[in-house]
Amino acid sequence: RLEYLVHWKGYPREEREWLLASELRNAPQAIADFHRKHPAAPRPMPTMRLRFQALENLTVPTQVPC
Repeated sequence: RLEYLVHWKGYPREEREWLLASELRNAPQAIADFHRKHPAAPRPMPTMRLRFQALENLTVPTQVPC
């Protein structure tokens, strides 16, 4: 669970708050700027779209002894 400490412009430091990365989706430039300034900071894991491919039946029929 990744959180960012947000300091809102125009508000005192006492008003900072921790927000989940998912709550900051509307601020991609601010997040990018933060990571540019702090490259070692934890980052959200990139979501990868899994590509599933239909496979043929890969079982090999075996002869059953009688």
